[in-house]
Amino acid sequence: MILSGKAGHKSRPQNHVSLALVAVYLIWGSTYYAVHLTLQSFPPFLQGGIRFTLAGLLMLAITWIQKKPLPTAKQLFNAFLASIFLVVIGHMLLVYAQQWATSSMTALAAATIPFWSTLWGMRRKQKPTRNDVLGLALGFAGIVLLNLEKPMAATPAGLLCLLIAPVVWAYGSIWLKGKDTPETFTLNSFMMLFAGVQNFAISFLLHEHLLRVPTLQTWGALGFLVVFGSMIAYTASAYLIQNTRPAVATSFAYVNPVIALLLGGLLAGEHLPFKGWLAVAMIIGAVVLVVLKPFKKAP
Repeated sequence: MILSGKAGHKSRPQNHVSLALVAVYLIWGSTYYAVHLTLQSFPPFLQGGIRFTLAGLLMLAITWIQKKPLPTAKQLFNAFLASIFLVVIGHMLLVYAQQWATSSMTALAAATIPFWSTLWGMRRKQKPTRNDVLGLALGFAGIVLLNLEKPMAATPAGLLCLLIAPVVWAYGSIWLKGKDTPETFTLNSFMMLFAGVQNFAISFLLHEHLLRVPTLQTWGALGFLVVFGSMIAYTASAYLIQNTRPAVATSFAYVNPVIALLLGGLLAGEHLPFKGWLAVAMIIGAVVLVVLKPFKKAP
């Protein structure tokens, strides 16, 4: 799925937004287990370096084959800043924090992204709709209920990472909107490559090393993260950021834990109690409220 935020793709914006939402909901919701598998062999930033560098190189190869125009120096700089906000800090700090925080605590932190995104958007005079406000409140309540009986704990270092990451991701999503960037696929190509190089640099500074010899399953999980979690889902997310309201673009933060939970039930036979199903219903209701009118009005 290759989406573009530039002219020439405005004839079917609703279909593009719908496809992008499905991608970030289903793919990022299924990456929890893949990340867990890769972290058994690769430390966080080494994993990120491999994952995002491979994704960036593959995407750049596609842009070269398709003979897409090269971005300007300003567009490259904006892609570099976006890689810091949305990948290195906004995403990798959450992954890094999982060493010292429970999964429920991480999910709760990620669920604040729509709130921060809406607040940053209001500073840019992007006023949320009534549905946005209701959806944000209902979705966050659903996430809390979903994790109510699970252990919530984090060390001071883990808590600091969990506090910073959502704020920076949300800021990056608002900052990117309206910036001078290449079309979405090319933008994500350079974002991934820049993020991969930064992750390798951080890994080197932290003296990370391979934890154990990767198994075939580990390599498969890493491949899934490269192709689906990075190449497809990040491209879809960038498209949503540029073409929808903040509450819509960040609604994945509510849906992803639900997808992960449902996959856990299918793959591991985990039982979901009544409170869990009630939480799922609340989150689905919140997403329906938020994405009811997700498309930009024509100028």
